[in-house]
Amino acid sequence: MKNRLICYAVFTFFILSVSVQAKESSLKRITIATGEWEPYISKNLKEYGVIPHIIRKAFSMNKINVKFQFVPWKRALVFSQRGKVSGVAVWGGYLSWAKDHYGSDPVMSGELRLWTLNDSPIINWRNPKEIEGMTLGVIRGEKGGEYLDNLINAQKLKIKEITHEEQKFKMLLAKRLDLSILNLDSGLVTIRKLIPEKDWDKIVPHPDPIRVSHYRVLFARQNPESLSLLEEFNDGLYKLKQQGVVDKMLKESMNGSYKPN
Repeated sequence: MKNRLICYAVFTFFILSVSVQAKESSLKRITIATGEWEPYISKNLKEYGVIPHIIRKAFSMNKINVKFQFVPWKRALVFSQRGKVSGVAVWGGYLSWAKDHYGSDPVMSGELRLWTLNDSPIINWRNPKEIEGMTLGVIRGEKGGEYLDNLINAQKLKIKEITHEEQKFKMLLAKRLDLSILNLDSGLVTIRKLIPEKDWDKIVPHPDPIRVSHYRVLFARQNPESLSLLEEFNDGLYKLKQQGVVDKMLKESMNGSYKPN
């Protein structure tokens, strides 16, 4: 009797294992390029952060399994255009990607701000004369919107392209930049994580947001699967939003639930 029970248990375990493997193998697998952008995305966060977690959940509702590949942000768009990945997560604005990519429904929204030193005069950035001749720090491939881009193209605003977000603040402190541009929440986290505490109050966001950015998953127009992936992702994201899951996850993220143990 005992041997029969053992055999039955082994057989049941085998059947369940095969069932799980069959279910996993039936999932479509895609790779999405992304980059470091705390507090939302990072290799060091649980689930790679709240945005990758939301994206995985949205795709999984249509039986699609997502793998994330971390690359520099500008390279992410190139990888997508060349078909090396199925999409890019996430991107705000539209000037840098709309020509070559479809954009999903917004995963989240956030304020894009100019940052400067606390002892600098408060400027009205909407008046071109007040920022003419200043140097703005941006991540390679990053766009500040049509207004700032027009000033840059007219050579009224200089830009300094850099690789990492923390460099924006270090160069501000060293007075090698006059302004930098960054999402409000990401900027606050970056300052407290990577800048010495004695310098925290020296860097401040401008009170007037440049814009409210809507951050989307991008899919290359030349990829024949992109429209299908776009539809499946939007469908899953809509269901999660209707259930209140996305808002709950974003609130949990700001409360630190994705920080590593």
